[in-house]
Amino acid sequence: MDKKNKGWRVIAPIVPNEPEGMQVIPDELATVFMQSQITGVGIKLKILPNKCGEKDTIENDISLVKIRLQQKSLLKALSSYYLPYAGMFYPPVFIDTNNLFRDQLRAALKELGI
Repeated sequence: MDKKNKGWRVIAPIVPNEPEGMQVIPDELATVFMQSQITGVGIKLKILPNKCGEKDTIENDISLVKIRLQQKSLLKALSSYYLPYAGMFYPPVFIDTNNLFRDQLRAALKELGI
């Protein structure tokens, strides 16, 4: 990593089909994000929809996340990428066998400068 990309990075996965996580994660991240802005720490935060397409379409899952993040003024922290539901594979196997998952993860990491 070069010097211009120094600093904290936070990747916060959020699963659209987990009601408790959809409630708690944005609440907690809003506090962290606000504090980082006030103190000037400058955390680079990306919220990454995870397990998209498990029970609904990918588009509907991402839409649910967008609505919730907008409620907490976190929509600008939403990643341009998402992680699809990877099935019953265990890490790191699915990274090698699921091209969509691998490509989305790489793109999300690149988005953060990693």
